[in-house]
Formats: sequence, C-alpha cells, structure tokens
Amino acid sequence: MDNDYSNISESSGDDILITPKIINTFLRNHGLNKELRAKHLFAFGIGTVITGFYTQWNLGFGTTGPFGLLAAMLIVFWFYLTFFSMLVRFSVNYPFAGGPYAYARQGLGSFGGYLAGAATTLQFVCASALVLIIIRKYLSLIYPELPGDYLVLGIFALLITIHITSIWFSGIAQIFLTGTALSGIVLFFIGSYDTGQINNLMKSPLIFDGWQGVLTALPAVMWFYLGMEGITMSVEETRKPQRDLPLSLMSGLGTVFLASLGVLYFGAVSVDWAHLKTADFPLSYILSQVQRQDEVLLATFGLINMGAFLASLHGLINGYSRQVYALSRAGYLPNFLSRMRTRHQTPFLAVIVPGLFSIAIGFLGSFQTVAVLTLFSAMLMYLLVIISYLKIRKPKPEIFYKRSLLCHPFILVINLGLLVIGQISLIYQFFSSAWVIFIIYSGVVLYYYLRAGKNIRNEAPEENAAISTRNKVRIEVK
Repeated sequence: MDNDYSNISESSGDDILITPKIINTFLRNHGLNKELRAKHLFAFGIGTVITGFYTQWNLGFGTTGPFGLLAAMLIVFWFYLTFFSMLVRFSVNYPFAGGPYAYARQGLGSFGGYLAGAATTLQFVCASALVLIIIRKYLSLIYPELPGDYLVLGIFALLITIHITSIWFSGIAQIFLTGTALSGIVLFFIGSYDTGQINNLMKSPLIFDGWQGVLTALPAVMWFYLGMEGITMSVEETRKPQRDLPLSLMSGLGTVFLASLGVLYFGAVSVDWAHLKTADFPLSYILSQVQRQDEVLLATFGLINMGAFLASLHGLINGYSRQVYALSRAGYLPNFLSRMRTRHQTPFLAVIVPGLFSIAIGFLGSFQTVAVLTLFSAMLMYLLVIISYLKIRKPKPEIFYKRSLLCHPFILVINLGLLVIGQISLIYQFFSSAWVIFIIYSGVVLYYYLRAGKNIRNEAPEENAAISTRNKVRIEVK
C-alpha cells in the first residue's frame, strides 16, 4: 500500500491530498466485517463486567458499610451515565474500531489519542490478567482436584480461537456466556429471596468514616461497570451503529445498575454483611450459608460462576484486540499487529499477542498491583476522552445533535474532579504499587517519541477524521 502520507506532521500548514482511492484501498486491506447487531453488543457489554457481580464489589463493605456502599454505587452510576451519554455521541460520529483512541485523537491530537489508546489497552489487558488470577483462585478453592493452571490456559486458548474464527461466531458465543452469567444472578436472587432479614442492615455504624469512606469504596463499585465502554470499539463491526450502539450501551448500563442494586440488597440482608468484606466470592459464600442443604443448587451455581468469568474474559479479549488493531493500522504500534485473517477479516495477531501478555501478567503479577494499574488506566482514559469532548465542543457542533443535561460542561467538569480524586485516592491507598504505574507510563510516553509518533498513517480512519478538520485536509472527490 502507498504510504506517501504516513509521515506528514499534524502541525503542517500545507494541504494534504487524500483521495477516495487511497482511503478505499486502505479500508479494503484494514477494514472489519460488519456482522454485529444490538444483541451482540449488549452481550459484550454486560458480559465484560459480569465478573464484578461475583467478586470484588463486596470489599466496599469494609470501608463504608451497606448504606455508604449504596451511596458509592449511586455516584459511580451517575458518572457512567454521563460518560456513556458522551460516548454515544462520539461513537455515532466516529464509528471506528479505535474507540477511546479515536475520541481523544479528535480533541487532543496524536499524542493524546495515542495515550488514551495505550491506557485502554493496558486497562483491558490487565483486566484480562485479573480475571485469569480470579479463575485460578476459584478453581483452587472450589475444584482443587483439577489441574487449575493448565485448565486456565486451555480456556484462554479456546476463547482466543473463538475470536480468531469470526466476529459473528464470537458474538454468538458471548450471548451464550452472558446469558449463563445472568442466569446465575437470577439464581442468586431466588436462592436468597426468602432468607433476608432487614435487621442485618441496622448494624452500627451504618456508614463508616462518612464521605471519606464512601470515596474509598468507589474503586470497588467501579468493577460493576469497568470495561463496558469496550463495546464502542466494536462499532466498526456493527451493521447499524447509529441505532445499535446507543441502544446496547444505555440498556446495558441500566441492566447493570438494577442488577447491582439487587446484589447489594440481597447480599446485605441475607447474611451478616460484616462477614462479606473478606469473602473472595461473595455470592457463592451467601448461597453456601443460606442454602447449604441444597447441593444441586450450589453445584449449579459453582459452574455458572465459572461461566461468568469466561464471559468477562471473552469480552475483554474483544476490547483489547480492537484497540491494539486500531493503534497498529494507524502506525502507533507495529504494523504486523493489524494483519487480518482475510476470510473473516479478523485481526488475529491483535488477539494473540496481547493475550500472551495477559497470561504472563496473570501468572506472574500480584492481584493488587494489576488491579491498581487497571483502575488507574481506566480513569486516565476517561479523563482524556472527557477533556477531548470539552475541547471540541464548540469547533465541532455536529456531535451535539441533541442538547442534553447529561453532557453539560458543568457536569463533565465535576466528573473530571471525581476522576482526579479517584486517582489520587487510589495511589494513596496503594502507594506500594505506584512505582509500577510510573515505570509503565514512562515507557508508554518514551515509546511515542521514539517510534509511534514517527510512523502515523493518515489513511487510517481515526487519523483521517481528525486531521481533515484540524489541518484543513482536502479530500478530493472525482
């Protein structure tokens, strides 16, 4: 392919001629098949975050109690409601696989877009490693007789194979896995419905440490939603993105919110919630206490629990692969990562190579360090995307197809403040892991100036969409 325009600087004042022939040739070689519908996107969104229902959220009990945890849940839901409303506008106007990289690229230039893409990649790769750590621990506790490590590697290899096969088959598999995981939530509600005692909520103090305790619990609650934004990176593979992406993203958000309220309520009233703050798998613990005689129910729930972990892992693979693919085809990452399996147009190396990093991190890294890096990367990406949105708000009014209070600058500035507070709180609580963040992001920045920033390909859709406005790019139509 002709790369005559790959080294043109963003700051160049000259017109850049990008013809339809160049763009169409690029997209033929680097485009993705449009095979997804709203049901697939919904399954990817819910499935990616479903592990957060089965573990980690209960840690908030130890910092703030049930009512403080409820307050934290409302704050986090409000943040994601406003953030997803903004993502809907971005994704409809810039329906590219780059997702957060494409959105930050619009307002913050090539470095800002690259940094958002790198943060998104780290978030999804590290989150995949976290799920691998969780699966290994779960198997060792529930099925100690099984060869856990080999089983984990086999499961991961199977999911990667599914992704390489085709995005349509991957979407069907995700619908099955997500449906299985949601059936486990329903089974938990049924199993704990008649065992709840409202008096369990009336333990003193109801909220530990006031608002400081609530803010400390925010990272635990974020696991309910962390990664759902990954479906915006599937918009390029969606048949009707203008309809299906908003529908799946916002309906998924509502589903997660209602289900999380149910999990919190039944979790807090079914047992002494003070015991939950140290439980690795709170839903399994609750059912083992209130339905200990029903061995069939417990065995069934144990298998469904594994299905939930697989749904999250499958969704996270989809997220990191599309972000790596988009960064590669734009020149930020090595070109081989955007090679396609031509029959089904799947970026197989963007699936496999980051997956190897996930395995290495999952087997060698500590849970705390990987979790801190995941949360920090997610909040950094949120920051960059919101700042980009605020920056292009006036020069690009076409993305404001409908006025909304949820995307008002005042609301978004408050969200920026929450993110900054969240990052400071995260580093303060887990200062021993801060050096990892510093080293990794120093490497990310250094890589941009040594290589990534020198190999940008303006034919890539994310780049072309950005420079067409910022650099007065002339697209010749003949």
